[in-house]
Amino acid sequence: MTLQKTLEQKQSVRFYHVGTNPDDFKSFFKEGAKPIGQGIGGQANGFYVWSNENLAENHIQFLNFQQMLKEAIIVGIDTEKEKITYPLWQADVECAPGLCDLFAKHQDFINKKMQNLNIQLPSNESLLTSIQSIQLKKENDDICLTIKGASHFAPTMQQNFIRKEGGNPCQGCADAVFFQTLTDYLCQNNPDFKQDYNRFMQQSVLTNGIALKYTGKENLPISSIEYATIDDTGKISKTNVFDKKKQFCPFVAMALKRKTK
Repeated sequence: MTLQKTLEQKQSVRFYHVGTNPDDFKSFFKEGAKPIGQGIGGQANGFYVWSNENLAENHIQFLNFQQMLKEAIIVGIDTEKEKITYPLWQADVECAPGLCDLFAKHQDFINKKMQNLNIQLPSNESLLTSIQSIQLKKENDDICLTIKGASHFAPTMQQNFIRKEGGNPCQGCADAVFFQTLTDYLCQNNPDFKQDYNRFMQQSVLTNGIALKYTGKENLPISSIEYATIDDTGKISKTNVFDKKKQFCPFVAMALKRKTK
């Protein structure tokens, strides 16, 4: 392996997690990041992160619109790019632009090997209670998925999805159960897809921007914590209260900052 290849693999990347309760920063600092909480739409438990800080701030804006936040924390986690592999790391299918292109690349496997399935789905996540078959075809720049399965109302029904090349898989959180199931099946049954999927995640964190989830059992060490406040216009102001490269007490910094609000 060349030195350049080794350096590329060991390239460090930083992810950003948004916490809506600033008091949780003590837990993050002492215990690190750990997978908790069930992902919406049948996604696995995980520690959900954004691949750049702009996306994290956009998420704060979204949460502020929904919940009228006044404060939040942005938790930074560093990891090596080569470690971003399935199943420890997975794409959050609600923000994974370009993932459907990867499905299309493996359409022959999907159309040949995913026709006699019996994959049970969470009954409260979609109209379908199981998946019996998945078919994919490309029409110009459209990627068309047909998912057939059983439902509470009929032994067989289908749902159709049309996505543009380069687009995001989900157009609503209810879609997530299908794309999560498809991703898991392909990663677990098609080594070529898994290899492409790992490469997709590693490249996306450096280029397009993506949301990921960490599903490992070991807690990830925290690299930074920022305290964010949101004013009545939605403007975000940030203060760094912890940086692993600097020597200062995050608890004092956090207390002082909140006291001066």
